[in-house]
Amino acid sequence: MPKKMLVTTLFVAAFAAHLSAQTLFVAPITDSVLGDDGPTRYEYIMNLDDRSECETVEPVAREELADYTVWFEFEERHYALVWDSSGRLVGDRDNVRSSGNIVKDVCEIILRHEEAVRGDGD
Repeated sequence: MPKKMLVTTLFVAAFAAHLSAQTLFVAPITDSVLGDDGPTRYEYIMNLDDRSECETVEPVAREELADYTVWFEFEERHYALVWDSSGRLVGDRDNVRSSGNIVKDVCEIILRHEEAVRGDGD
């Protein structure tokens, strides 16, 4: 393969991968919501790396850069609300036992929403 074509192919592949990634802002969690036993924001964010369902979901540090925002709560079980960048509630999950599973559920909500948006655009 000629060098120019190889570079172009790699650039297009890298750009396409970037387009498929969805950015997620994990809203700060207040101490009053978590009590003493709840997971931290750090734990929820680190769980994104551990779940195969979250391969295309990338955490960002600023909400204005995010495609989605999630609010987590914990009261013996995990709860999550997911909004898109326009502020619309696109999904929620409740009564989940593990922080890893609630993160997986959030990623699945985002992926389903992305598929629905792409389906409406065709």
